[in-house]
Amino acid sequence: MFRRRAIDRNHQSRIGLQQKNELAARKVVPSEFAIFTLFKIAVEIAAILDTLPLTMKRKHPDLDTRHLDTLMRELARARNQASGLDSLLPELLDDYFDSIDSAA
Repeated sequence: MFRRRAIDRNHQSRIGLQQKNELAARKVVPSEFAIFTLFKIAVEIAAILDTLPLTMKRKHPDLDTRHLDTLMRELARARNQASGLDSLLPELLDDYFDSIDSAA
């Protein structure tokens, strides 16, 4: 029993060291960093989407209002999706790990 505990601790130590080495080599990142980064990118994309109808109207003054209205509605849907990204990513991460666990 004592030997098994020592083997388990050695195995866990090896895994911990491997994870630290992969992090130091920048092969992996903490999930919190990935979520933070993706949310920041989503915010930047949302800012671009906000200005798109005005850009379209300025560059194409012949566009009908109905076309711009349709564009604004679709952009609003995209913005809403992007704005919820920070709360959606942890759930998606859990789903991902659940699917891996159920496949094993």
